[in-house]
Amino acid sequence: MSSTVIDLPGLDARGKGTVLFVPAIAAITAPKVTELTAATALNMSCILYEFEVTLDQSAVEKPKYCSVTMPTRPGTAKYTISDITYDYDPQKITSADPYKHYATLAPGTQGYLVDRRGLLPSVAPAVAQIVDVYPIVLGARQRVKIDPTAEGESLRVTQKVFLLSDPAFDVALVA
Repeated sequence: MSSTVIDLPGLDARGKGTVLFVPAIAAITAPKVTELTAATALNMSCILYEFEVTLDQSAVEKPKYCSVTMPTRPGTAKYTISDITYDYDPQKITSADPYKHYATLAPGTQGYLVDRRGLLPSVAPAVAQIVDVYPIVLGARQRVKIDPTAEGESLRVTQKVFLLSDPAFDVALVA
């Protein structure tokens, strides 16, 4: 019996991520295109410096009287969204462009972060696209220190993000 080794080329990740802040989603396992394209939704893809969700899952030991080795089972999964960092202008912190995200992402604001991968941010959300949805509340902001030696540095803030409940992974957008 022979097997063929397939070396998948993978999908180039650069520029193929979209992160949206959506104030309201009725069902996170079936988010609607209209919810993601509403005037209150915010495309954060070119605002954020990075977006990362990490997983911590412990192992639970389940020894039996007859066990020779120590069997383990998966423990509770804990997802954490890393702090987000974005530019701001302290003289333009109202809801006006181009820094409207500063007002939208006020500490204490609840909503959803929607992570869509594999498509350019300029591609509009559409039925059947696959996303991950995270119910969140935004925490406090902290100014990033100014480095007078850094060429081209901008004023930035870092903000805590807290996951409120279980996320929904690999869900398709619906009409």
